[in-house]
Amino acid sequence: MPRTCRESGCGKTTLGKTILRLLKPTSGHIFFDTPPDVLIEIEKLLEKQSSKENKDKLREYLSQFDTTTFKGERLRSLRRRMQIVYQDPRTSLNPRMFVKDIVGEPLIVHKLVKKVKLKRKFWKCLKWSASQRCI
Repeated sequence: MPRTCRESGCGKTTLGKTILRLLKPTSGHIFFDTPPDVLIEIEKLLEKQSSKENKDKLREYLSQFDTTTFKGERLRSLRRRMQIVYQDPRTSLNPRMFVKDIVGEPLIVHKLVKKVKLKRKFWKCLKWSASQRCI
């Protein structure tokens, strides 16, 4: 689980949004949950892209593992496994929204619950959350 703890204004939020693809990267590659041996192979192929065979193999790896190439359901599926946690999460919540909407929006976007069942799911989550003890 990567963490970025730096001084204010250094680009942490921009980096997080770019990794989540909320901002479009201008260059480079982003790899998430890629096997280490594949990353080593990609690095080698990036260094020596001379032959057509190398270029084809690199293109294949990038389409499979470089998240900057992901679109649609594949990108949405990836985002389900990622999140940005701000230092003070209270400042990242919209005070004009109800808690049920803040909690419910990602459940609907990621198709984890149907809108008609959202209210029941929300109350179930809230009751579970209230039952947990904070240490």
